[in-house]
Amino acid sequence: MKIDLVDFDITKVTAIDGKSIPCNYLSHKRFDKHCGLCAGLHYLFIKFVADRVYSKGYEVRKAINCFLDYIADYEALNPKELHLSVFEDFTSEHLIGFQLYGFKNKLPKNIATRLKSSIYMVREQFGELPPLNLPVLTEAKPESHFPLSDPGFDSLTQAFESNVDRLYESLELRKNISTIKAYTLEELDEVIISGGVNAYFKWIPDPKRVLKTLLDHKC
Repeated sequence: MKIDLVDFDITKVTAIDGKSIPCNYLSHKRFDKHCGLCAGLHYLFIKFVADRVYSKGYEVRKAINCFLDYIADYEALNPKELHLSVFEDFTSEHLIGFQLYGFKNKLPKNIATRLKSSIYMVREQFGELPPLNLPVLTEAKPESHFPLSDPGFDSLTQAFESNVDRLYESLELRKNISTIKAYTLEELDEVIISGGVNAYFKWIPDPKRVLKTLLDHKC
């Protein structure tokens, strides 16, 4: 949409029940008066709130602020060519991404749907917003898991490293005893024959040969 259609001097909007709602998103770090996306969001809020009650206007303002949070994170992870500079850049990818962002950050339920609905309502009523082909969203939380937090990733890394270290130790031990001779049944019988049954309690076996015997027996 044309940025010159938007009045940035409007910093609060009065709902039909007489309550005023400040446009606090104007001070958001991602909000830029020269950005077509931001201009469209401001136009959306002005037109939507003026014809609704305070509670509905407050919900849309919350959705706009959270959407700007999401876009700021999205653009920080993507090259400038993928940044949203005009309202028409708002696509299915961003709406679905915003919904997932909402699930991850425990934002109000249906916040992405609320933003989409307000866009469609204002476009239908006033016609200034460009047409957007946005998908129908399912509000069921997806079963897919979100990326681990930094502490979670560090904990998982430490667990993996610990297990890998133990595996290396086990492999090294197997290598060291590979040439060791395991005890045979005949040798154990000889212990009894030469010293009697009680000889088992006095006999001190070689730990490496014991381990070799156990490993061979297990295999």
